[in-house]
Amino acid sequence: MHLKRLEIHGFKSFADRINLVFKPGITAIVGPNGSGKSNIADSLRWVMGESNLRNIRGTKYEDVIFAGSEARKPLGMAEVTLVLDNTDQALPLEYTEVAVTRRVYRSGESEFLINRTPVRLRDIQELFFDTGLGKEAYSVISQGKIDAILSVRPEDRRSVFEEAAGIMRYKVKKNLTLKKLSETENNILRIEDLLQELCAQLDPLSIQAERASLYIDLRDTLKKVEINHSYRELNTISENLQKLETTQQAKQQELTVLQSEAETLSEKVQEVKARATALENQIQTRQKQLMEGLAQRERAMGELNLFAERKRSLQNRQEELTGNLAALREKNEALEQKQEQLCQSTAGIDREKNRLACEVKDLERALVEKEERIKELRNSLSAKKTLYTDKLAADSLLKQKISEAGAQKVFRQEKEVELRTELDLAVKEMAETEERLNAIKAKLETLRNEAEQAKSEERQLAAAIQKHQAYLEERVQKNQEIRERLRGLESKITVLTEMERSHQGYYQGVKALLQATREPFHQEIHGIIADIIRPEPGYELALEVALGSALQNLVITHHRHAGQAINYLKQNRLGRATFLPLNLIEGKPDRFREYKSILAEYNSKPATETVSYDQQYQAVVSHLLSSTLVAPDLKTAVELAEKTRKQFRVVTLEGEIIAPGGAITGGNLERRQSGLLSRKGEIRRLKGEKQDLLAFLDRGLNEENQLQAELKDLSQQHEEKRNRGQEISIQQNSTLKDMEVLNVSYEKTVKQRDQIETALQKLNNELTAQELTVNELQEKMMRSETEIELIAAEIRALEEQESVLIQEREQCLMDLSTLSSRLAGVQQEWVGKQENLQDIQRNLEELRSEMARQEKERIRVTEELRRLEAERVQLEAAMEKTAQDLAHEETELQQRRAEWQAALDNANQMEISLRQQQKREGELLTELHRLELQINRLNINRDNLAANLTEVYGEDWQQEVQSEWELPAHPRQEILRLKTQMKALEPVNLQAIEDYQTLKERVDFLSQQLTDLNAARESLHKVINEIEKTIKKQFTATFAQIRKEFTELFEQLFSGGKADLQLTDPDQPLESGIEILAQPPGKRLQNLSLLSGGERAMTAIALLFAIFRVKPSPFCILDEIDATLDGANVQRFTELLRIFSKELQFIVITHRRGTMEVADVLYGVTMEEKGISKLISLELKEQAS
Repeated sequence: MHLKRLEIHGFKSFADRINLVFKPGITAIVGPNGSGKSNIADSLRWVMGESNLRNIRGTKYEDVIFAGSEARKPLGMAEVTLVLDNTDQALPLEYTEVAVTRRVYRSGESEFLINRTPVRLRDIQELFFDTGLGKEAYSVISQGKIDAILSVRPEDRRSVFEEAAGIMRYKVKKNLTLKKLSETENNILRIEDLLQELCAQLDPLSIQAERASLYIDLRDTLKKVEINHSYRELNTISENLQKLETTQQAKQQELTVLQSEAETLSEKVQEVKARATALENQIQTRQKQLMEGLAQRERAMGELNLFAERKRSLQNRQEELTGNLAALREKNEALEQKQEQLCQSTAGIDREKNRLACEVKDLERALVEKEERIKELRNSLSAKKTLYTDKLAADSLLKQKISEAGAQKVFRQEKEVELRTELDLAVKEMAETEERLNAIKAKLETLRNEAEQAKSEERQLAAAIQKHQAYLEERVQKNQEIRERLRGLESKITVLTEMERSHQGYYQGVKALLQATREPFHQEIHGIIADIIRPEPGYELALEVALGSALQNLVITHHRHAGQAINYLKQNRLGRATFLPLNLIEGKPDRFREYKSILAEYNSKPATETVSYDQQYQAVVSHLLSSTLVAPDLKTAVELAEKTRKQFRVVTLEGEIIAPGGAITGGNLERRQSGLLSRKGEIRRLKGEKQDLLAFLDRGLNEENQLQAELKDLSQQHEEKRNRGQEISIQQNSTLKDMEVLNVSYEKTVKQRDQIETALQKLNNELTAQELTVNELQEKMMRSETEIELIAAEIRALEEQESVLIQEREQCLMDLSTLSSRLAGVQQEWVGKQENLQDIQRNLEELRSEMARQEKERIRVTEELRRLEAERVQLEAAMEKTAQDLAHEETELQQRRAEWQAALDNANQMEISLRQQQKREGELLTELHRLELQINRLNINRDNLAANLTEVYGEDWQQEVQSEWELPAHPRQEILRLKTQMKALEPVNLQAIEDYQTLKERVDFLSQQLTDLNAARESLHKVINEIEKTIKKQFTATFAQIRKEFTELFEQLFSGGKADLQLTDPDQPLESGIEILAQPPGKRLQNLSLLSGGERAMTAIALLFAIFRVKPSPFCILDEIDATLDGANVQRFTELLRIFSKELQFIVITHRRGTMEVADVLYGVTMEEKGISKLISLELKEQAS
């Protein structure tokens, strides 16, 4: 593949269309400065996909379009076409010739074409990947590129080597894969957030759906059982009614006959009863009188018997008390004598106890004193023995030290002679070294000042770079955190918005009406209450509790539309809903006017003031909340309810309610996701927070871009300062090395001298100190021996005193033990006597108290006997008179009873007959009443059953009857069981089944997406690893080849010398920078910045041609890279061109005659008309022939 043709029109200074034809070999482009030669190189870079306008000496797209001249107007478009020979199929296109075209218009629009087919800029860039023609390639080399290759940081040189290694395609693929991986990670995070939100709703919704399904099953079963059971009961009731009505008619006829007979017999009974009643009244009067007399006699007899019994009891008690008093007096005398004896005995024992206690205390004091004296003696004796031992040890140590000091004195005297000889030699060597150092220091001082100034400037720039990097990293981190927060917010907003859109948590009827968009009444629905009110922040829970199910009340324009909606719900069996027609709902007056001050005092307000709403809904809001107050807490709510006389409902911010009248509702309130006000408020809050974060992110990105631009400028300045510092550092190296050698030698000599002088001084001090030490030790030893003898005598005297005191202490202990035993016995005897004396005293007091009590009781019994005897005499006289009156009355009563009995027998016979008839009549009446009740009950049951079935299951409930279906064994119990189970499940959200299924499908779909994304992430990681392995392998192999070729070409160009390429971090070849080391012949290895311009250019040329040798480019454009070369180097350069032109196509832009001479074709660029470039061509080989 090679370059065939280049067509330029309207690009920079080429106002007219030009056509450059290129042939294999070397094509030179020449012309004066400013004629537009380099614009040809720029056009090639631009058409091959260059997107950074600075690389083609521009700042904006208009800069590449011909801007006009004094004679010509500006053009509206720039176009460049590059034609390549693709016979070898080096480009992945099925064409032998490939034309790449790029256009740009002043409007900013761009066009890209390959063989006249529109493509993207990316397609062109990918086409030239790894061909040596990419935007980071080495196919277009300018003088600036030469300097850049040598001056940039090691890390920035990688692009040329990567293009040569053919890994740019892989790097782009890796970057795309990393971008996909980042998008996948973001999608995973978003879906995980969504799943977390949805799963939190799924579990409670699953429970609700399960309850709803169970509820529906129970409801269907109940309907089937109840309809069939009721239908069969209705049939049974109809049959029973027919039987009962027949029986009722027969019983009614029998009752009529019995009633006639009973009426005649009843009249006869009344006559006989009247006569018997008159006799009975007379008998009762006399019998009452007789009974009163008998009762009076019986009472008198009872009193006599009672008097006799009480008399015997009192006489016995009197005798008992007399005997008890005599026995108590004897016992009292005996106890008093015993008490006297114990008192005398206790007094003697007490005296003996006190005497013995005094003797024991005296002995104890004496014993303590002897123990203290023994302890003091032993302490003194122990101290003296310790002192004696220490003195002996010190004496032995003194003798040893005296012996050692003598031996050390002789050794130190010999050492002193050796050190003085070494000192003389060191002083002489120091004088010679100081003279050489003084000569070097003056030279080094100048260089050091220059180096410090350069380092100071470099440090300032490094600090500024580090500061900007820290700011940039912090800004990037904050921007990333904002992006993460935005993703989390978007996930939450998506979930909540989806819930709101699908009306999740709405009642079935409300949801059905809101979704019935095709019905005529739908456009008249303004929304539910939760839609038209906007609570103040913090009041959502209070209003949700206060409004309850009213939050889902539908606000509708007219009651007529409400009727249409209700009919729609009935027809489709979609549940129920509550409507608030705007034409019917009336606002309520302000009831809180008189309580304004109380509300302000308790930091409370009417519920209507905690929401905002459109003015047209004022009546609706007033209707729902006009009697509700909102208090901050329960305590305040209770006080507020009392202050307002419990006539309003009070709701707290935490959801407690105090109803009018004082009932309080509260406790744990589960805050679910489906709270309508909370959900709407959360959506508004999250959207507001998202807008704030977007604003923060926009400002953060602007700041990040600004920091990056500033950091780039600072890095360039720092690199320049660093190169300057390196130049100064290299100039210092030679001088510093010489000075370091001398300094090391001088310091070593000084150190040796100081050590010798220190050692001599130390020896002299040690000898003097040693003589003094020996004398002091001898004096100490003499004093120590005298002290040892005195201490031994004192120890012997103390041991004798200790022996005497121990004997005295033992005798004292024996006496104390004897006295203590005697004292314990006396003490025990005294305690026993005291206890006996206390018992006797207590018995005497109890005995005297008992004697006094019994004497009082004996006197009372004697008086009672005398009174009873007088009452008995009076009672016997009254009893004798009463007996005579009773005998006469009994005779009269017997006569009246005989007459009454005869009349009563007759009446009884008649009444028996009457009761039998009445009994039969009652039985018939009871039977008729029972039949009537049964008939009424059956009629009521039949009507109730039919009405209940119609109300619950509709007019067509009979269609559900299954005659052949077998009822449960106990249908009523089964119905009760089903209703109980349904009641236990209530309240039930029947819409939860549909909501759960929808949510479950969404969770399953997202879970599958998450699984797919995780698999995709793993796959992307594998792809990246494979790409990195390929890149590493190809880069390492290519780098080794380029390194070898560079070494050889450097030696060839410089006729000697050495050069090398090294990775700054060989362990990380994919990130490592590349250092260029050069050592021209006759020079030391040094930094590239210290080379001359020609040496730098030749080094770069050696590197570029080494790359060409390893990875040839289809063609290469060299833009004045020979400008800094002298004649000899130009000759070397042109020789390389000749060699490489056999395989490569070169387009050389040059001013050098030597370079022009090797060209096969020569193009001249002139500017005959100011601002417009023209082209002249010449084939030199044809001219030469």
